[in-house]
Amino acid sequence: MSLKDMSEDGDRECMQTDSEGSIGDLVIIRRVKPEELNKLVSVYRSAYEGLEDYAYTSGSDIRGYMRWLYRGDPGGFFVAELNGEVVGFVSVHTDWWDKRIGRTAEIHEVVVHKRYQRKGIGKKLIKRAIEYAVEKKCEWASLWVGAGNTVAREWYLKVGFEEVGEGYYWVRMLKRLA
Repeated sequence: MSLKDMSEDGDRECMQTDSEGSIGDLVIIRRVKPEELNKLVSVYRSAYEGLEDYAYTSGSDIRGYMRWLYRGDPGGFFVAELNGEVVGFVSVHTDWWDKRIGRTAEIHEVVVHKRYQRKGIGKKLIKRAIEYAVEKKCEWASLWVGAGNTVAREWYLKVGFEEVGEGYYWVRMLKRLA
C-alpha cells in the first residue's frame, strides 16, 4: 500500500494495487468537506442496515450527528471516494479523554456503504485514522462497538484492537499506538 500527499493540508490518497486490480485501486481517502456532511446520511443508513439498535435512524438525527462528529475534530474526519462518489467515512477525535488511559484518539465511526463492504475500504479508512492519531501524538486509539455486532468486533480484532470491557450493550476496544 502506498500513501501519497495530495495537498498541503494533509489530505492523502490511499491506493492499493494487486495483480488482478480492484476497486481499491480507485479509492481515494481524503478529508471531508463541511458541505458534504448531509451526503453521508445515506452511507450511514446503508452501513447500519440490520444494526439499527446501534445507530441513529432519523435523517435529522443522523445529520446532527455528522455535524457533531465534524465539530469534534474536523481534521480527523475522512471520506472514502470512489469515482467521485463518497462510499465510506471515518471519524476520529484525537483529544478525547478516557479515565483509564488518559488522552486517546476516539474512533466514533468507521462506515462503509453496504455495496462496498469487504473490499478493503474500511481498512484504508482505519489506517488513515490511525495515521492521523499518530500525527497528533496519541498513544492510544479507542472505540466502542455494539456487543451484538460480531462482524465489526472480529474485524477490529484483526486490525489490532483488543476488547477491554463492556458496558450496557457496547464493547470497549483499545489499540496501543506508541
